[in-house]
Amino acid sequence: MNSLLYTTESAPDGVGFSLFSPVHLLILSICILLFFLLGRIYAGASDEKRRRMLVVISVLLLLDEVVKQVLLLSTGQWEWQYLPLHLCSVDIFITLIATIFPDNKYLKEYLFGISMPAAMMAELFPSWTALPPYSVMALHSFSVHFLLALYPILLLSAGFRPRGRNLLPSVVCVAVYMIPIYFFNKRFDTNFMFINGGGEGNPLSFVENIVGPLYLLFIPFMVALYLSIQYKITKVLQNRAFGVVESYS
Repeated sequence: MNSLLYTTESAPDGVGFSLFSPVHLLILSICILLFFLLGRIYAGASDEKRRRMLVVISVLLLLDEVVKQVLLLSTGQWEWQYLPLHLCSVDIFITLIATIFPDNKYLKEYLFGISMPAAMMAELFPSWTALPPYSVMALHSFSVHFLLALYPILLLSAGFRPRGRNLLPSVVCVAVYMIPIYFFNKRFDTNFMFINGGGEGNPLSFVENIVGPLYLLFIPFMVALYLSIQYKITKVLQNRAFGVVESYS
């Protein structure tokens, strides 16, 4: 098979990349640079231009998912695990809804408090390291998570001020969503949301290696710790990186 079309299942050994290898660090550096540059552009843009930028991101996310599904189906590599049921895949559609309803503070909070951390963790600890970094599926994975993180970063650059109290409905929805996903994973031997296994090469797998299946009990504490840090440093980063002085709800 052409190496451009590999999936993590069909890729032979030795064609992938390592965590924090030069190519991974290069991709992360490009993402950070684009976050800053596009954030500055968005912060200084008119309301109409901002709207167009968010629409473009939403459309690109949908196209990214369509390309993935078409590739998998056309090459006979589609499996249950490629349904858009992972948190980041679901966030593609939530981002679209947020674009349709731009004034909904709960959707904005979800994008900041849940979608952005999930996307950034995926970029830092990608589950697709078995793939050549130039393959379609690897580029899809890097670009989707980049766009998911970019969207709330743009909102932050223009003055959106996160409010932790607005995140509670989102946390409840995600917790409820995990219940049927757990049984779906059992039925179809998948691992959506990483609730039937910690995966590989990420902080969840590290905890799982120590405590076994009890790692699930640590997820709420890990998420709470991460979010407390994220909320505390966001104000400083907004002011220093984008010169944000507004205070939006």
